[in-house]
Amino acid sequence: MEVKGIAIRSTLKFIELNFPDMYRVWLDSLEEEVRRVFTKGVLVSKWYDVDKYLRHPVEKAAEVLHYDKLELAWELGIFSSQQSLNGIYRFFLRFGGPRAMIKRVPFFLETYYRPSTIRVLYIDELKNEAKVEFINFVPIDDIVIYRVMGWGHNTLLASGAKNVELKLEDIGQVNTYNLLILWE
Repeated sequence: MEVKGIAIRSTLKFIELNFPDMYRVWLDSLEEEVRRVFTKGVLVSKWYDVDKYLRHPVEKAAEVLHYDKLELAWELGIFSSQQSLNGIYRFFLRFGGPRAMIKRVPFFLETYYRPSTIRVLYIDELKNEAKVEFINFVPIDDIVIYRVMGWGHNTLLASGAKNVELKLEDIGQVNTYNLLILWE
């Protein structure tokens, strides 16, 4: 799987802004090739290997910062959402609220991760509930899906939802599962 450079860049920015005293320690803990790309500049429109440029750097950051890696991935997703919602995606927030955002989940994720097959199974506006299916994506306990969930949680709050809950549902297929979304 590959990840768009803009997602990687938000990781760098998050650590630099929130942990400036540990930023250099973290960079020094990375593989030489990754560190070189990070210091010379990640190209926002380029695709990068998700293991080398997203998972391992987040795992190293969790070690250096004494964080749970999934909690850190969630926080990185929130930060990434905040960054992107100050830009082009702000337009989407103005129209349709949570329902409109959920309908666009496949578009958003296919913009950042490839290959990715994501389908909105349903949106029930009366119950304020939706279900999104991730097909052959990443393992259910992976840094990538927790980053995606952090992004989604913050984005839904920004679109007007309240008390957002995201629950992964294992459906017994490798790297395929559902994300149940509840809100008020």
